[in-house]
Amino acid sequence: MRADPIALGFRPSELTRFLAPDVYLDGRADVALVDGVSGRISVLLNGGRGRLEAVAQYAAGPSASGLVAADVDGENGPDLLAATSSDIVVLLNTGSGTFEEAEGIALGGPPKSFAVGDFDGDGDSNLAAANYGGIAVLRWASRDRTFTATEKYDGIVASQLLAGDFNADGYPDLLVRSQEGFFVGLTGCEGGFDFGPFFPTGTVRSRLVDGDFDRDGLPDLAAATSAGTVALYLNRTPPPRSRDCNHNRIPDECDLASGLAEDADGDGLVDECDVTRFHRGDVNTDGNSDISDVLYLFGFLFRPGNMPTCMDALDTDNDGAIDISDPISLLNFLFRGGPPPAEPGPATEPCGTDPDPRGGPGDLGCEAYGSC
Repeated sequence: MRADPIALGFRPSELTRFLAPDVYLDGRADVALVDGVSGRISVLLNGGRGRLEAVAQYAAGPSASGLVAADVDGENGPDLLAATSSDIVVLLNTGSGTFEEAEGIALGGPPKSFAVGDFDGDGDSNLAAANYGGIAVLRWASRDRTFTATEKYDGIVASQLLAGDFNADGYPDLLVRSQEGFFVGLTGCEGGFDFGPFFPTGTVRSRLVDGDFDRDGLPDLAAATSAGTVALYLNRTPPPRSRDCNHNRIPDECDLASGLAEDADGDGLVDECDVTRFHRGDVNTDGNSDISDVLYLFGFLFRPGNMPTCMDALDTDNDGAIDISDPISLLNFLFRGGPPPAEPGPATEPCGTDPDPRGGPGDLGCEAYGSC
């Protein structure tokens, strides 16, 4: 079914670009579009039931193109950015379905492409923009409410920039495409790009788009070629070798360097990783939750022998005591659809740490658990 058309007030051209961000943060996709001929950005809010409402138009600038939606200031939802013939313009979201007037970010030359991402991992947005002089990386300055220059990579001529976590280390990297091919700049803990090998693209005639086409957790690339085909470039970037004990996809040394984690005891480990991770209900620590755990619990209660290395795993209901209620609750979960063991849950859930404070009344201790 086609909904009623909405008048734009201008005739779109081949330079018109569409996006569907949730501008109002109400769970509904809105529409934003930039038109290079008129130099305007239009925003249409979703009124519900498949209807769009023409709301506002904003002056962007001559030859406006390359519309991107990103929450650059960390407030009010996605903002809008576009390239013009002279700069990058930023329209900040007010949170009420409208945007502030466009503010231009001068780059010292006409921008060819740009990308947004937290490249240095400090929690603030970065803007990577390419012009004929190279690539400039700018950081969002909350106090001044604008981007300020931080780094410059001279001599790199890029027709497209694309942000993506190409090595799965939790930080966005920067793909740089020229007319002949592309290469990727991998980011370190404190920003900066380590540019890798060049990959020729030959007959590719479109922009590169990213997607996990082989389902290995890494973004791959696709593009249309002059031969009327689609070329795929499968990502074979090695995963980071750094330790990631808290499993947040950020190397531990980067967690510590950025202040996202602490090392109060100075042992070089993220403090939260000094606590053993385990599955509650996997009492024999074999990585499964099954009848063997029930038998282990009954044996522990009525035929005491070796002391388990993770007592918290036996306390399936996390009441601070190991008693007959624990094997009964585990049987109820396994065979009668009862509630699962308390956090960090059974082996079907991710490993976790005891939510009870260390040394508190609910903490029975978990010195070692080998199945996480």
